[in-house]
Amino acid sequence: MKTRMAALALLGGLLFLHSGVQSQEKSSPARPKSHRLLYSLKHGDAASLAGIVSKHFKGEAEVSAAPGGSGHVLLISGSPGAVEEVEKLLGELDRAPRTVEVEVILAEIPAKKGDTKEVADVDLSGPSALSKLESMAKAGQVGTLQRIKLTGLEGQPIASTIGGNKPTVSSSVRGAGGFGGGGPVQRSINYQAVGTTIRLTSRVGAGDAVTVDLDLKDSQVKPPEAGDEAGASSFENSTLTTKVRVPNGRSVVAQGMRAEAKSGRTATLVIVTARVVDPVSADNKQ
Repeated sequence: MKTRMAALALLGGLLFLHSGVQSQEKSSPARPKSHRLLYSLKHGDAASLAGIVSKHFKGEAEVSAAPGGSGHVLLISGSPGAVEEVEKLLGELDRAPRTVEVEVILAEIPAKKGDTKEVADVDLSGPSALSKLESMAKAGQVGTLQRIKLTGLEGQPIASTIGGNKPTVSSSVRGAGGFGGGGPVQRSINYQAVGTTIRLTSRVGAGDAVTVDLDLKDSQVKPPEAGDEAGASSFENSTLTTKVRVPNGRSVVAQGMRAEAKSGRTATLVIVTARVVDPVSADNKQ
């Protein structure tokens, strides 16, 4: 009888402990399984990409660069879904820099009463922007057309300078004359650096659209205007710093630069065309 009572007491204790364990398991949610992955980079910098991706997936996945000497490897940990998303994003970011061809066109247009509205209304966003400008030049609506083409890798600054030193008349004085009137005009000549300097950095985005950071400086010498007794040349200096997004193979108007002259204002229209030289093929996207 005592043996039977002891067995029942032991069985009751085991059932109590088992029910307590089940109750504890039900009250505490199960932790999601953590997934780990080593990702080998082909082109990108491990430290830079680790910082960018970690910030993007903050709280969802951890991404860190492997210690030096381990190669271009990223250590990724997180839920299976988050790790899969990180791997997909790295596949898009880890690619070779693309070659981009950028052409900057400067078109000098007389601005009536200082207004450039009639210029802005001209559609120069398509691939035929240059032909439209040439037609405007034949019609007398456009003065000087200047084209500057630059080609380089995205993310790397490139520059081009066109110009040189040009003689300019700084002043003129008529000398003393004899019985017939004034003497010969004596002019002072100086040499002035003129031309166009373009610095830009391009980046390829979604749909091969190109974002161009543009810094342009244009210096020109204008000859003396009619009626100017001094006969001195005028010096014009225009600058433009801007950022434009250009669809692949198309043109956009960056901005107009104005210059003052005695005969009126002129507006230099800046048109930017961009084209990705090595578009991503279907094989590269996989």
